[in-house]
Amino acid sequence: MSPMTAMLVELLAVPVLAVLRGLRPVSAGRLARFAARYDIPLTADTRPLVRAYLRRTSRWRACGGAIGWLAAGVFTSGSGYHYSWPPSTRCGPCCSTWTPPSPSTGS
Repeated sequence: MSPMTAMLVELLAVPVLAVLRGLRPVSAGRLARFAARYDIPLTADTRPLVRAYLRRTSRWRACGGAIGWLAAGVFTSGSGYHYSWPPSTRCGPCCSTWTPPSPSTGS
């Protein structure tokens, strides 16, 4: 696998899995735990409302996480920024020409 293909797989695997997880139906156990935690009585009227709320928030959270992951990947892959400090003299192919700044001579 080429380095570019590996980078694309790494960049896209996490958001795809996050969105798929966010699109899952709300389980009865999750519904019961949420209702117990927030002291909501589950009746025939409230159960569909709570289920819809949990489904909607799961989707929003999953989509937000996926967008954040992709934005960070796009930012770092295009800018040469590698989330490391202090930067090494050779942190990757895009930074092969980076040299440390020379110390300034001041009085």
